Amino acid sequence: MNTTARYILCLNLLSITFGLQAADDAWPAIPSEKLVTKQSERRTTAGIRIESIDFRRGSNRIAQLQKIDRNGDGIIREFTFSAFVGTQRLYVLSRIGGTNESSQFISNDDAIVMTDVQFPESKLTALIVVSKQHGCYEVFTRQPAGYYLPADENAWKIVDAYFRKTAQSLAPLQQLQK
Repeated sequence: MNTTARYILCLNLLSITFGLQAADDAWPAIPSEKLVTKQSERRTTAGIRIESIDFRRGSNRIAQLQKIDRNGDGIIREFTFSAFVGTQRLYVLSRIGGTNESSQFISNDDAIVMTDVQFPESKLTALIVVSKQHGCYEVFTRQPAGYYLPADENAWKIVDAYFRKTAQSLAPLQQLQK
């Protein structure tokens, strides 16, 4: 399936979730709460260093990243990234014990997760999480090490501009379906 078809499919799923009733509110607003991070580190009895980073907006935890340094050389080869909606873990991406990744999706109300969405004009790869019921709209960007981090301002602009523009252009079609 080509990139354009994937975006249209995602937007159709999102249109069901958000009801896309008017072009003005066809896509959720960018979060206004400041992103706060909390880091901690621990070592297991076997000497494995695990750095844990929690990401929060307001009182909501939106993600957690655990970076694992098994041999103490400072290079992160293993990780577990989790995205949250409300108090529910919704998505997990892991690279443990090798180079293969595994991901799990956990159903949570109306939440939708779009993984590895690529924006070729910017070489950006994103994970997008949206939920109308939980007031959630988050964007995470894929890092060279393989894990995701919350998007910076430039990534937010790229992702939001594309999806907002496309959602607004599809909003009249949603009106016709009703």
